[in-house]
Amino acid sequence: MADGRFNFWEIGNGLGVHRLFVNNGRDRWYQDGIPGLGESLDETVSAIGLWAKNLGVREIYAVGLSMGAFGAILYGSKLGARVLAFGAETILNLEGSHSIRMLEDRKRCPYPDLHEVIAAARMPIFGFAGERHPVDLYCMSKVAGLPNYHARSLKWVGHGIPSHLHNRSRLVPLIEQFLANQNPPAMKEDGDALARPGFPEAFYELHRQLTAGRHARAAEAGKLALSLYGQADHAFYLTGKALMGLKKQTQARPYLETALAMAPKMVDYRHAMACCLVRSGEKDRGVSMLEAIVTDRPDSAASLHELGRLHFLRGDHHEALHAARRAAELKPQNRKFADLRNRIEKRLAARSLPGRLYRSLVDSLRLGAWPNLT
Repeated sequence: MADGRFNFWEIGNGLGVHRLFVNNGRDRWYQDGIPGLGESLDETVSAIGLWAKNLGVREIYAVGLSMGAFGAILYGSKLGARVLAFGAETILNLEGSHSIRMLEDRKRCPYPDLHEVIAAARMPIFGFAGERHPVDLYCMSKVAGLPNYHARSLKWVGHGIPSHLHNRSRLVPLIEQFLANQNPPAMKEDGDALARPGFPEAFYELHRQLTAGRHARAAEAGKLALSLYGQADHAFYLTGKALMGLKKQTQARPYLETALAMAPKMVDYRHAMACCLVRSGEKDRGVSMLEAIVTDRPDSAASLHELGRLHFLRGDHHEALHAARRAAELKPQNRKFADLRNRIEKRLAARSLPGRLYRSLVDSLRLGAWPNLT
C-alpha cells in the first residue's frame, strides 16, 4: 500500500475498539520499525505497548494480509497479541514468491522466517491460506505443527482471502468473533490440503518450476501433487499450463477441462482452455470462448491480447487493433502486449500508404506540380 493508505481501513473503523493502522512504508516485510512509531522493531513494539498502557488496553489483537500478515505475526507475537493472519509468507525469499520479487534489501533481513517467533508465541495465531496459492500453502505447512498456531486452508481461494470473505459479508463477523476470543467458525471453503502429506511441497514445486519456465519439471511435480490431492483445481490448471508450455495440447486438455469443471467461472481457467482449443486446431471455438470472457470481464487483458493476436493472424486488422490496444491500456507495463499493438498499427499504416500516395499524386497533378513522395 502507498504511504498513508491501509488495508482494513473501513472495516477497522467500524469496530468498537481502539485501532492502530500501520504501514511498513517500504517493502521491507516489517523487518525494521514502522514509520512514526519507531526506527527498530523493538522500539516500535515498545511504542505500541505504551499506547496500549495509556489507553487502558487489556488485550491486543493483530490482523494482517500478505506482507501485513507477516507483520501481524511478528509484532503480534512480541506484544502478546492474538493474531489473525491471511496469506502470510512465513518463509521469505522463496523462489516464485511475492517477497523475492518485492522485498527491499534482502541481505539485511533479521527475520528470514517466522518459525522461532511463532514457536515462542504466548497467544493463539490463527492462520489462513488459500489452496489456490502454492507459496502461502507451502509456508503454512511448515509451521502448522507449532504450538499456538492454528492453520486453516481454504478451497476456491487464492491470496485474497479477506476480499473473498468480505464480498460474502463474512469478514466482519469473523473479525468480531476473533475480538471476542472465539475461534474462527467452520467454513464451507475448509479444505484438506494440509492433511495430505507431500501435497503442499509438490504443489509449490509445480508453481516454482512453472514460474521459472521449467515446464517438464513442473508437469512432473503437478502430476505428483494431483496424485496426493485430487480436489486441487489450481494444480490441475497449472499442470495443464506446464503441458501447454511443452506444446502438448492433447495432454494438457483433460487437466484444463477438469480445472474448468471444478471452477467454471475462473477467468484464468477459461482463458487457458480457450488457448488450448486454438492450438489444437479448434480456432473458432477458442475465439468464441475468448469473446465470452471479454464480455463477462472487459478487464481481462490476457484474453484481449489473445483475441488481438488471432484476429491479426486472420487478417482482421481493425478488430485486432481494437483488442490489442485495450490489452495494452490495461497492462501498459507488459511489453508483449505493446509489441502486438505496434505491429498491428504498422501493418495498417503500411496498407494505407498506397492510398495516401495516390491521393497525393492526384492533388499534385491538379495543381500542376509533382508530389513529394519522400
